[in-house]
Amino acid sequence: MERKGVSPVIAVVLLIGVAVSMGILVTTWVTHWVSFQITEVTMSCSVDTNYIIDSASFNETGDLEIRVKITNKGNREIHSFGAVLDNSTRIMRLNSSDPKIFQYAINASNPLRREESEYVVIYLNDTDEDESYPEFGSTLSEVKILNDVCDSVSAKTAEITQYE
Repeated sequence: MERKGVSPVIAVVLLIGVAVSMGILVTTWVTHWVSFQITEVTMSCSVDTNYIIDSASFNETGDLEIRVKITNKGNREIHSFGAVLDNSTRIMRLNSSDPKIFQYAINASNPLRREESEYVVIYLNDTDEDESYPEFGSTLSEVKILNDVCDSVSAKTAEITQYE
């Protein structure tokens, strides 16, 4: 009795088909899993993080000082604030570790909790050799405050007043 098997060509085609199908299934699963993980973390962060700028003011007596009062309205504790200053002709970004930003007692071990408020003060010394800030305060059109805890959430104000 003579046994007949699958021809080698058909066997190779079947193996390639099975391998490609498995590759597509694994790729689809991994892509879905990774996007779910990323979305879950970002959405959780965005849903739990909410803060507002209660006031923003500047003083140009001597060095420029910008005071921004922040209130945490979300469930997530926040700290490490950065800022983006815009005066319509120049945009300046200061990250949370910039020495120009003073955050009083707000840090990772003492974060801003729900319904707590604190001032973030930005000092722009007009005698800095690397930077020049002529009348940045009086022409300031927007202050945007960022945080390192959830970088997808920020708060901004367009109303900036001068204090004495």
